[in-house]
Amino acid sequence: MVSFSTIESRKRVASHLGKEIQRTLIGTQVAVQPVASVYLRIVPQAIAVQPSQPFTFEIRVEPNGQTLIGVQAFLDFNPNSLQVVTVVMGTSSPLGILLANRFDNSVGILDIAAGTLGSGTNGQCELAVVTMSGGASGVTTLVVFSSASPRASAVSVEGDHTQ
Repeated sequence: MVSFSTIESRKRVASHLGKEIQRTLIGTQVAVQPVASVYLRIVPQAIAVQPSQPFTFEIRVEPNGQTLIGVQAFLDFNPNSLQVVTVVMGTSSPLGILLANRFDNSVGILDIAAGTLGSGTNGQCELAVVTMSGGASGVTTLVVFSSASPRASAVSVEGDHTQ
């Protein structure tokens, strides 16, 4: 049996100009206002499969009430253990413009990005559904969000690009 899991089940993404809080100077007082974080998740967080058995997972976005207008998710995986079969844009995604959808099984990368020219969304949505196969008996293989430039997973909230 093969185990599939992620190092991070979700990636915390700062939501306002790369900062977790917003400070506003009012006269001689400073008001500190927390800003909600946007999360990228792989769902389910873990799955057990037989060797060479195909399995699927979702890349989900949780904007926590903020207006989301774009997402780019870059995933890394061990190409000796896993292979991407298909990547399909999420049917529930209001981000209707597919900007990137590619994978390279020889190096273990998957890139997907989508956005909108409209008003965006502030509710949870499914960015993509990924089908993979592979694995070896008794081995845990990780799939993780990339955070290293130039493949840093990020979101655009109300026009601000944040990682």
